Formats: sequence, C-alpha cells, structure tokens
Amino acid sequence: MPISTEKNLDAKLNLLKDWFVSEQNFDRQSISITPHNNTLASGFSNETFVFKLTEKNYNSDLVLRLAPTGYRVFPEYNLKKQVSIMKALFSKGLPVPEVLFYEGNSSIIGSEFYIMNYIKGEAPSDNPPYHLDPDGMMGRADSEKRRNVWIDWLFHLSNLHNLDLKDINLDDFSEDDINRNPIICLLYTSDAADEGLGVDLGGRRI
Repeated sequence: MPISTEKNLDAKLNLLKDWFVSEQNFDRQSISITPHNNTLASGFSNETFVFKLTEKNYNSDLVLRLAPTGYRVFPEYNLKKQVSIMKALFSKGLPVPEVLFYEGNSSIIGSEFYIMNYIKGEAPSDNPPYHLDPDGMMGRADSEKRRNVWIDWLFHLSNLHNLDLKDINLDDFSEDDINRNPIICLLYTSDAADEGLGVDLGGRRI
C-alpha cells in the first residue's frame, strides 16, 4: 500500500480547524477537532484520516481525504470529479458516504481535500486482501454472512448499472467524457468508502 509523504496529522488538523472557522463560519472559541484514537494515514489511493468535530452546534465523526502529493496509484487524479460522482450516487440512494465539504485550494493544508461523514463498521482489509485473510471480517464470517455480503454487493452493482445518466448531475464531466465511457465515469470513486462497512461500487470494497 502506498504510504503518505507527510503524516503530521496534528498540524493538518490545526490548519483544518482554521479552515472551518474562516470558510465554514464555525465558532473559534468552541470548535474542537480530535483524531480517533486508532486513526492512521490510510487509504489505498488517498491519504485518509478519521476525526471528531465538535462545536457549540455540531458534534460528528468525519473523514478527511486528501489528494495524493507523492506516490500516485493512478496516473491521472481528479478529486473534484470524485466528489461530484459521490454526491450524485448518494442522491440516488447508493451506499456511498455523504460528502459534506470540498476544498480545491491545495495551499490550505498542503493538498486538495474533501470531508465526508464517517460510517461506523469494519472495512475489509487491503493488505492482506480480504478474500485471503483468515483473520479478517470475511475470513471470520460464516457461510450465511458471506452469501449475504455478495448478494448485497450484486444488488447495489445492478442498481448502479441501471442508473440513467441523464438523471444524474455530473457537472465536472463533459458530455464527451460520459458518452465515451459512462461506466468508468461512475466507477471513478472505487476507494471512496474506506472508513466503514459498505459496498464499493468499483469492485474493490464489498
């Protein structure tokens, strides 16, 4: 798995706190950002952190995802397109995290980023691969649970393929992009559900 070129989480979260105050009008006196006890820089194609955000009118667990600044899994990378697709699929009831904030200015915390709701649960491992890990969530599961996982995966994948692209708002994709390869466009966010138990519509998560 690629590793981050910078793992100074405290520094990132302090800068993020300033961003919430200046750009999202959070109260500076009451805002607090606390990383989860077991949070690490994770995610296969994005650097990913889990944290709790509290303020006088707000209390929620969130996920910060950053565009890669060093090693890249994919030769081309467009975080804004990921956000656009995730929002579109979320609006159609597909099991993707709800994106709450997007920031395209890489100077804020060192790279472009977005913030989404945290989904509680267990994520299948990347390394070792979940289908080869006897101690992972699928390795521990009985045959009925494995069957239910795969049936749910097929159900949501079929719903994805049944979407009418004319009914989806994909402002960040040109008409040529969608007409040339619409399914690849919708599968652009295959690593988007890292932080919870969910269905990965790109085939890696279940």
